[in-house]
Amino acid sequence: MPIEIIRAASLPRTPWKNGGGTTTELAVYPPGSGFDSFVWRLSFADVASDGPFSLFPGVDRTLTVVEGAGIELIREGGTTRVEGGSLALFAGDEPVVGRLIGGSIRDLNVMTRRGLCRHGVSRLDAGSKDVSVDCVDWIVLVSLDEACRVRVRDRALELGRLDSVMIDGHKEGAAFIETSGALICVVLTLEAASG
Repeated sequence: MPIEIIRAASLPRTPWKNGGGTTTELAVYPPGSGFDSFVWRLSFADVASDGPFSLFPGVDRTLTVVEGAGIELIREGGTTRVEGGSLALFAGDEPVVGRLIGGSIRDLNVMTRRGLCRHGVSRLDAGSKDVSVDCVDWIVLVSLDEACRVRVRDRALELGRLDSVMIDGHKEGAAFIETSGALICVVLTLEAASG
């Protein structure tokens, strides 16, 4: 299906890789892949206490805070503050400890296996945007609003908070998007090495 709606309420929960909490998997490629075999993975995590992040060797990560005040990512090279709506890019090989700023948060994690896939994450506010990226394989839009109307090409879609739209670039190509609310836009591109 070139355009698929994914409802947040229908997503399964699984334990974190390090066992310290749970994650809600939004999408993974190839379908059914585990933590050690995915090419890319998108998920939500509910973080209720400070602690270490799971290690993902060979993986690049982007974390975006979608609910709550934020989190500090404490790394060897310093501390990165990630507040509501902002994001941080870091390597999954790197030891990171999370310290909550003002209570629990929910974040969106985008992870891509280095050398097989690359990703970009940005915020789209109400209005229109041409998300035409050369050789894009997937575009995933995540609603940040309780009620968000999204038009992708000629399809009108209604999204609730944290509902998503997945656009298959193999079938649809990049898309012109109009939205009535805020979205997180994730672009995923396979590298030649992945075949």
